[in-house]
Amino acid sequence: GSMAFAFWKHLRKARLFAWSRAKHSSARFASRGHRQRTVLLESGGAEEEEESMQTKRSTKKEAPVCKESSEHKQAGLTRAWVENYRSLINMEFREERRIIVERLNQWTVEQLVAAGHAVGDVCAEKIGEFFGEARVRFKMAYGKTLSFHDFQVGNRIIVSRDYPLLEGALKAQIIEITANYIDCAMGVPPQQDGVWRLDTGVNEAVYSRCTK
Repeated sequence: GSMAFAFWKHLRKARLFAWSRAKHSSARFASRGHRQRTVLLESGGAEEEEESMQTKRSTKKEAPVCKESSEHKQAGLTRAWVENYRSLINMEFREERRIIVERLNQWTVEQLVAAGHAVGDVCAEKIGEFFGEARVRFKMAYGKTLSFHDFQVGNRIIVSRDYPLLEGALKAQIIEITANYIDCAMGVPPQQDGVWRLDTGVNEAVYSRCTK
């Protein structure tokens, strides 16, 4: 009987030991599986982070292309604006010239003088040079005061004997005005005998500067 009891006790110990080892092994296996999953997750996260960095690098590389495209578009808009501006300036120039030519054709000298668009019966005298051009002074004959006019410094005028639209009319730019005379810069000075007529002209220089 005592031998049977000892055997039974030994068997019970063996079973408890086997059960303890099985439980411990199961816990270690579960822990190992958890660590593997963690490594996998971390690996996946690293891959995702790497993909994110690659995407950012790719975006950074593509940025200059977008900037280039934007600059090209801006340059196109600027060119279009400049062309439109030049077109408007040219239209204004043509319209002003049309109005002046029409007025010179249809108005009498008396009407032009009364409106301030012309000054008649002036004498011409070259008094010096002005930046490579002749400086010519126009004043009324017999020392009279200049008649009413709307000329201003910088204006272009037409210098002619009788009719400003005929061949032989000269161009001048006003550089000084007083009550008694008008000084002009002229590439070709007029003859200093007889009387001349001054008429408002188109200021081509202003329009030319605006379109450059």
